[in-house]
Formats: sequence, C-alpha cells, structure tokens
Amino acid sequence: MAMKWWTRAHKRDDEVMRLTMEQKVERWRRKWGEVYTFILRVEHRSEVLLLVSVTDLSDSRSKERRRGNEGSSVLTLLFLCSYNGFSRIHAGSLNDEVLALLSIKSGLIDTSNYLKNRELLVEGWKNKFVHCNWTGVFCNSNCEVEKLDLSHKNLTGDISNDIERLSSLAFFNISHNEFSSSLPKSISNLKFLRQLDVSINYFNGGFPTDLERAVGLTLIVTYNNCFSGSLPGYLGNVTSLEILDLRGRYFEGTIPSSYKNLQKLKFLGLSGNNLTGRIPTMIGQISSLESIFLGYNRFEGEIPREFGDLTNLRYLDLATGSFSVHIPAELGRLQEVQTMLLYNNRLEGEIPPEITNMTSLISLDLSRNRLSGEIPLGISELKNLEVLESDVY
Repeated sequence: MAMKWWTRAHKRDDEVMRLTMEQKVERWRRKWGEVYTFILRVEHRSEVLLLVSVTDLSDSRSKERRRGNEGSSVLTLLFLCSYNGFSRIHAGSLNDEVLALLSIKSGLIDTSNYLKNRELLVEGWKNKFVHCNWTGVFCNSNCEVEKLDLSHKNLTGDISNDIERLSSLAFFNISHNEFSSSLPKSISNLKFLRQLDVSINYFNGGFPTDLERAVGLTLIVTYNNCFSGSLPGYLGNVTSLEILDLRGRYFEGTIPSSYKNLQKLKFLGLSGNNLTGRIPTMIGQISSLESIFLGYNRFEGEIPREFGDLTNLRYLDLATGSFSVHIPAELGRLQEVQTMLLYNNRLEGEIPPEITNMTSLISLDLSRNRLSGEIPLGISELKNLEVLESDVY
C-alpha cells in the first residue's frame, strides 16, 4: 500500500517549522500507523522547503522477527531540500528524478543498510541538491543523476521501471549483488546510457530489448547471471559498443551475423553459454578486437582462419568445445597474442610451425586434443612463454 500526504504550511507554519525532523516524522507516524510508504512535502509561499520519504516496514519487521532476523530500519530519510537561511528550490525542478530514486529504493531489499544515509538528517539542510550525495548516486554539473552505482551492496528485490525517469543516466552498475528478478524493460528507454553492468547476480528471463536506442552505449556486461533465450541480435546495431560481455551459461543458439557491425568492439565475451554451430568467419573482420572469449560452448567445425587477421588480438579463448580438423596456420600472424587457450577440443594433426611467430605468447594450452607429431623447435625460442600445455611430447 502506498499513500501520499501533502502538507502546506499556512497559518501554522511557525508551529510546524519549530518541530524537529524527528518530531515531524513521529507525529505523522502515530497518526497513520501501519503505512508502508508516503511522501511528505512541506511548502511555504510556493517554495519547497522539505521533501521526505518515510518508510514504515513494521509489518515486514514483525514477520522477520518471527523468523529470528532483525528487520530494516523503520524510518528512512531520503531527501531534504533547503531550509530557512539556505537557498530554496522551486517546486518541480528536480522532483521527477528524486521520486524516481525513491521508487527505485523502495523496490530494493537492503539488509546491510548501505543505502540508509542517516547523516542527511543533519547535513541535508546544507545542500539543496543533497540527493547527489546519496550512496551510489552521482550527478553532472546540472545536478541531474548521471551515474547510479549500487554494486557490491548485497542487494536483492526488484529494479523499478522508474529507472527510465533518470533521463540523464549514463552509467548504471548493479553488479555483485543478489538480484534474482528480471531486468526492467524500461532500461531500453535510457537514451544517454553509456555503460550497463549487471554482472554477478541471478537475473533471469529475457535480456532487455531495444538497447540500440542508446546511441552512445560502449559497455554491456551481464557476466554470470541466469538469462535465457538467444543472443540479442539487435546488439549488432549498437555500433558504439567496445565491450560486450555476455558470459555465463544462459544464452543458446548461434552467434548473430549482425555482430559483424561492431567495428569498435575490443572485448567479446560469449564463453560459458550453450552456443552451437560454427563460429562465423565474420568475427575475423572485427579488426578492433583485443580479447575473444568463446570457450565452454558447443561450437564445432574449424577454427576460422580469418582469426589470423585480428592483429590487435591479445587474448584468445576457444577452450572446451568441439572444434575439429587442425590448428590454422594463420594464427601464427597474431604477434600480439599473449594467451591462447585451445584445450579440450578435437583438434587433429601437427602443431603448425607458424605458432613460433607468436612472439608475445605467455601462455599456450593445447592439451586434451588429438594432436600428433612433435612440438616445433622454435617454441623454445619464444622468450616470453611461461606456460606450455600440450599432450604432444
């Protein structure tokens, strides 16, 4: 249940203003009893003096006590505007973003009280844009929310669809938490989004659609979640992407051909999924690639020879799949590669001598294949090589 309570200070404004913040909250709490959430707003001569969100979780607390756990705090102060001698802001100037933040917080379960911000009871009077000082909230020069970083907070619950009301949001990070819901579809309406990191959670369901509306999006990281369905083909239209990390045992099907459009991509992480078929040769046309993680899938067929054209590549992971035939000699052109993992496949034949041209190699793992012949002598001359794993002796 949600209730809004609007109070205007007219004849009694002197009486109201003399009360401390705690006295006001306690007065309204006694009056309304078991109220889950309400917004209190005090105005004086059409100017906002006070905007507070009070959350009464007494019902949920009683349930938690029956389970032997301590509940969340009864009262949470989330926003204070200026007061008396301090500058005042006019009604409506930032209300939409403030209310969006309140809505987002109301959907979160914050068992560690990271988002409590009790210090605002005192310090809030000194800063009319105090919401920019809330935990995880960062504003731009116009005091609009530009970054929301709630990572590593042990949070659960749901992400409110009101996230779309943070219209200037460019960086959204909720990684390393315990979310097990689905991501809100409204994330797709964040036109200025540049980085989205939801990794190390338990998000499920389908991945949000239409993120191509964010024309400046450079980073998407969903590593280690529980999404389902096919790889989002529309991401091939997000041509500004530099990092695409979709690792984590949930997506299935094949790699969309549209990914060839990602000509700024530096990191491609698709390992640990249920992807099948052949790796498209067009991946070898993304010349900006520096890291490829395609291991731990069910790819089959040959390793694309076109990978030899990726002259900026430094990390190549094709481990634990069903690749067959031989190791392409073209991989020897990858002189910047430091790590190459081809272990646990069905590769046959000899190790191509061109591998000895990979002068930057630090780690090379060719073990658990069906390779034959001898290790090329030139490998011993690779001065940077520290790890060599192979079943060929």
